[in-house]
Amino acid sequence: MKKHLVVAVFLTAVVAFVTPYWFQSDVARQAPSPSSAKADSAPPSVQRAAPELLNVSVLFTGTEFLVVNRSGFDCRNTLLAVNPSFASDGFTHRLAKFRRNQMYAIGAMRFQKNNGTLFNPFAIEPASMKITCEDAGGVEHEAYEIVRAAR
Repeated sequence: MKKHLVVAVFLTAVVAFVTPYWFQSDVARQAPSPSSAKADSAPPSVQRAAPELLNVSVLFTGTEFLVVNRSGFDCRNTLLAVNPSFASDGFTHRLAKFRRNQMYAIGAMRFQKNNGTLFNPFAIEPASMKITCEDAGGVEHEAYEIVRAAR
């Protein structure tokens, strides 16, 4: 039984790591050669800029998380996950909007697992937070942050 559990956890980790690459085309994975870059270049009005990385900071006061979007863009459909792992999403909370340069104070017990278990800050220490969201263009951004204690 233990052997099957180990195999299942390993396969889950592999699928979680490989899945983002399955949805990219072969062209997107290959770096363009210098000669093809000149021939295929589009006018500047058609070219897209590289997506900006999600830059956030996370503090924990003992009862609430203080989360700030330090990126240069607003986000929507934001999912915050406390203590995520390969086998679990951890304790999650959704925000409809995640505006730039704005601090969000979110009570620790607003985070819950899929089975309804609430995050108890007196029994569980928050170590990390994963934040995923979409920008106005629908591009998904992601950040992992170590949770720091607020002073």
